[in-house]
Amino acid sequence: MSDVRNEILKLRSDVSTGRKIIAGLVLVLIVLVALLFKSSGSFSQTIIPPNLSQPFTVTNNEISPSYLEDMAVWVAYLSEDYTPKSIEYKQEKLKKLFNPEIFGVMDVELQKKKDYVIRNGISSSFQPIQVKINPDRMEVLITGTEKTTVGDKSLPQKSMSILVGFSFKHGMVEVVGIKAIDQLGKEIPVNEIQ
Repeated sequence: MSDVRNEILKLRSDVSTGRKIIAGLVLVLIVLVALLFKSSGSFSQTIIPPNLSQPFTVTNNEISPSYLEDMAVWVAYLSEDYTPKSIEYKQEKLKKLFNPEIFGVMDVELQKKKDYVIRNGISSSFQPIQVKINPDRMEVLITGTEKTTVGDKSLPQKSMSILVGFSFKHGMVEVVGIKAIDQLGKEIPVNEIQ
């Protein structure tokens, strides 16, 4: 009988130790869940766009309009300021800013533009004059002048606008669209660059 009693006492001790271990694990789990919820509710990232010196804050709720403006001007530079020798490099930089959902479509458009520019020896310089920001739509309209040369021939300077659209998900600002627009508000197709 004493063996049975000792066995029961040993089992009770083991159960008590198991309960303490489980209670400790539950407590650790509760602390980890609390830390996860606390950290997921707050996000802040300070970003300095390329070739710019002023930092801007992007939080999980908003992006400063000045950040959108500077990023849009950078996108316009990469997209509309090129030579046959520089277009590939600038397009590779631009592709890194694209939202993955539009990457395939934009990649095809950029390839068409690059082929057209190289084949025709086109160089372009876009000079921004005015910037209009629509933070609610996450769009920036940059109006300026474009100087184009085809081979050795300079074409007349013309006014145009670049509309850059952005998305903001999970703390990431990505480009969702770039459109070159003429003075009449019509999109300029790739084969009508000059």
